[in-house]
Amino acid sequence: YCRYLSSFGMIVVGVDFRGSVDAPFPSGLYDCYAAYRWIRNNCHTLGFNPDLIFIGGDSGGANLTLATCLLTKQESFPSPTGQVHINPHFYHDNNHESRHKYNHYLLNNET
Repeated sequence: YCRYLSSFGMIVVGVDFRGSVDAPFPSGLYDCYAAYRWIRNNCHTLGFNPDLIFIGGDSGGANLTLATCLLTKQESFPSPTGQVHINPHFYHDNNHESRHKYNHYLLNNET
């Protein structure tokens, strides 16, 4: 996704955060938050507008995106202008018709 977005002239920064195997939660979240703070604090030196910062992620990275934004509010730090969530897993209510109809295609506790 980073290469795709950069093809439109966007400045894209990929953050390599620690995964839960290397360091337990919330280490990865703090890595993302520290990267966002550094980018936000240095954007004028880097040559871009702080009001145009979006953050995003795919799957677990989407969860970290949301958590990073929540952390900015908790810490009274300016939030990004927007978020991009790719394949997020925010909603954990499995009581849907499609879940029951197609459950045999998914890994679950029985498989």
